[in-house]
Amino acid sequence: MNGSTSKLQRSPNEAARYRIGAVATLTGISSHALRVWERRYGMGTSLRSDGGSRLYTDEDVARLRLIKTLLDYGHGIGAVAGLPSRDLERIVASHRDAEMDPGVDAGTRLVRDRFLRAIEAMDVQGAELALSRALVALSPRDFVCTLVSDLMGEIGSRWERGDFSVAHEHAASAVLRTQLSALLASLSSHDRHLTAVCATLSGDQHELGLLASAVIAALEGYRVIYLGASLPTAEIARAATQSRARVVVLSVVIADASVLRSQLRDLRKRLNLGTDIVVGGRGVPSGFKLPASLIWLKDLVGLETTLRGVAALEARRIG
Repeated sequence: MNGSTSKLQRSPNEAARYRIGAVATLTGISSHALRVWERRYGMGTSLRSDGGSRLYTDEDVARLRLIKTLLDYGHGIGAVAGLPSRDLERIVASHRDAEMDPGVDAGTRLVRDRFLRAIEAMDVQGAELALSRALVALSPRDFVCTLVSDLMGEIGSRWERGDFSVAHEHAASAVLRTQLSALLASLSSHDRHLTAVCATLSGDQHELGLLASAVIAALEGYRVIYLGASLPTAEIARAATQSRARVVVLSVVIADASVLRSQLRDLRKRLNLGTDIVVGGRGVPSGFKLPASLIWLKDLVGLETTLRGVAALEARRIG
């Protein structure tokens, strides 16, 4: 992002009077995060004291408070750093209106907040309890598509802006992984007509999104062959061929565009054309074009729709 478009806005005559430590106290944003944002997004202050310390204005502080509010609502810093203050205010207002709307699922929001507070305090048992109760209160589909999907995004955002340490991120991922694995096991069946193989490509160790995708496939009536993280394309193809899989589901969290393209092309060559390959995940590079005949998924709802379409085609073919 161009730093000139995301600098904190101010009037020429406005006095800069806050040092970075005071700004951190006033906004709830750490001094470390403020410095990182300045380097990464060009949204720091260009004003300095005679001694070289950063100085912020009242308008700077007000804008940073809006940004912190949006981060707490789950927005990524990269998405809001360059927005003008009037847009930040509008988005904050829309969130607050939603909180007043009786149609918003307050119960899901409450579970989300309890889980995140427990992780902040390194209360793993408290986080596990929050999810266990959610599994009872929510349908498996809503648990995965609404709660877990939201939590994965929020955990990633908090780690990105420095609110969660690596330990926080690992603890949260471990709790979610345990719950999703248990849910997937409870849905497993060997007498289903269609099979889906689920994996991440070699070098990608992140499997939360993959587990969530596997649960969706099981809910849609597929027999799931869950291979887990970081498999060579030859092994994924071997499993799909031996199990006569109708679909291969790939989750991508970390990928280099050229390596990803090569892996996907190789996998496509190894599989017969009757096996669909569907790819999703936040690690797919921006603007990346999938090789021909592969299906790109924006989210878990997209996976749900795709799997239903494949099942409908198979039913018509057999019928």
